[in-house]
Amino acid sequence: MKIKFALLIIFFQFFTLTSYANEALSLKLNLTDWPLDVIEKMRKEVPELDEKNLDLADYNSILKKLDQKMQFNSLKLMKNNNELRLVGEIAAVVDKIIFEGLQEISESDALGVLNLNVKNALDEESLKLASDKLVLYYKDLGYRFAEVKFEVISISTIKKNIVFKVNIKKQTRLTEVKIEGVDVKTKALLESQMRIFILKPVLNQEILNQYNTKLRQLLSQNGYYLTQVTSPQTLFSADELSARLIYKLKKTTQYSIEIINSVQFPQFPTSYLENDVLKLDSYVSKDPNFGADLIEKLKAVYISEGYPHIDIAYYERKEGAQIVMTFNIDEGAFTRLNQLRIVGQLSRDEKYYKAKFFDLASAKLQNKKFIKEDIENAAKNLLTDLQNEGFVNARLGRLQISTDRENPKEGFALIQLDEGPQVVIDTIQFEGLTTEDPKVLKELTHLHEGQTLNLTQLEQALNLLKNHFTSLGFIEYKLLN
Repeated sequence: MKIKFALLIIFFQFFTLTSYANEALSLKLNLTDWPLDVIEKMRKEVPELDEKNLDLADYNSILKKLDQKMQFNSLKLMKNNNELRLVGEIAAVVDKIIFEGLQEISESDALGVLNLNVKNALDEESLKLASDKLVLYYKDLGYRFAEVKFEVISISTIKKNIVFKVNIKKQTRLTEVKIEGVDVKTKALLESQMRIFILKPVLNQEILNQYNTKLRQLLSQNGYYLTQVTSPQTLFSADELSARLIYKLKKTTQYSIEIINSVQFPQFPTSYLENDVLKLDSYVSKDPNFGADLIEKLKAVYISEGYPHIDIAYYERKEGAQIVMTFNIDEGAFTRLNQLRIVGQLSRDEKYYKAKFFDLASAKLQNKKFIKEDIENAAKNLLTDLQNEGFVNARLGRLQISTDRENPKEGFALIQLDEGPQVVIDTIQFEGLTTEDPKVLKELTHLHEGQTLNLTQLEQALNLLKNHFTSLGFIEYKLLN
C-alpha cells in the first residue's frame, strides 16, 4: 500500500533577484549542491531548469514551480562568481507504510489507529506514540503481550519507507467467574447464571464491562437491589494466557416486588410497570428505604397519562429470608381537560388564544388528557409566542389548574394573561459604525419601520449582522447594546 506523507508543512517564501537582475541572462544555473536523485526529480518536475537565457521573471517562476512540485523547507537563488546556485533544504517524504505480521485488522484500519499526518510522519516520538496506539488496540482484543516496533528505511534522499513490525503473540482468555461474600444459595445461583454467559472470551476491558453489566442485571433480577457491583479481582495463570474473575460482594437483603390493583390502566399491565417504568431488571439503590423512590416513579407515569388522583399504599412483609414490597395502587379517575378559560387584557377573542394554546401544547394535552405540568408548559409557550409577536411586555398572571370535587373526571384550567401593547418598530439606527453604510445593514437585517417587533426575527437579524462583520474580518465584533 502506497501512502504518501509530507514531513513538513510548507511556508513558501519568494526570493527575488533584484540585486543582479541585469546579469540574469548571462548567468548559468548550478545544481551541484543537490544529490543526483533530487536533481533528476527537479528536472523532471520543472524542465525549464535546463533552458538558457532565462531572465528574472523566469527564475522566480522556476522557484515557485519547484516549491509546488516538491517538498522544500527553504529554497532560494544565490549568485556565486559567474553562476547562480540553487540552495535550500528539502524535506523527506514517506513513500510507503508497510506492515509486517498484521492480524485481526486491515491495513487501512491500522493506518487509522496510527493517526499519522504530514507533520509527524517521520518524527521518532510520533512514530513511537503511533506504535503504542496499535499495541493498545491489540490489548483491547485480549493480546496482552502484543509488541509493535517500527523502522525507517531510506529509499532515496527524499523518499522513506516506514515498516511497522507487529507481533501479537497469544490472547489471554477468561475461564471462570467466582462470586464471594454472599450466601451459598445466592453464590450458586449467580455463578451458574454467569457460567452460561461465559464462552471462554478473551480478556479485555470491553468484556469486563459486559460482565459487570451482566452481574448487575442478575442481582437485580433476583431482588438484590442494594448489592453494589465493584471491579473484580483478576487472577492470571502462570503463563498469563488464562484468567479468572473474582467478584467480592457484600451480602444484602433480598427483595421481591409486587404491584396490585392496577386495573383501570389496561394499556400498561403490571409487567409494563415492573419492567419499563421501574426497570427492576437493572434497578439498584444505595438507600435501604428505596420504596419511596419506586412510588414516585409509579405516580409519575400515571400522572403523565391523565390520572392526577393516583394514590399508592405501600407496605412490607417478610417471607423467609426475603422482604416482599407491596404497592397497592388506587388509580383514581381518568381526567380530561373539559374546561379551559383564558382571561385578562386581551386584544383578540378568547377562542383565538384557546386554539393557539392547544397548537402549542403536547400531544397528550391536545387529546384533552389532564396533565398539570403540560398545561403549565403550554401556558408558558403561549406567553412566548405572544412576546415573539411584539407583545414584549405580555405577562402570565393567575394560573389555576384543578379538578371538579364532585366529578374528578373533569379538569379545569384558568389562565390569566395580560398582553400589554404590541410594539411596532419606529426607527432603526446603527451607532459605532466606521465605514459601513447603515442602509446596507438595514437591508441585511430584513427589518423595517412600521413592522411589528418580532423577537425571533430580531434575533435572526442580530445573527446576520454578526456573520456579516465576521466575514469582513472583524473577528472581535461585539453588539454593545
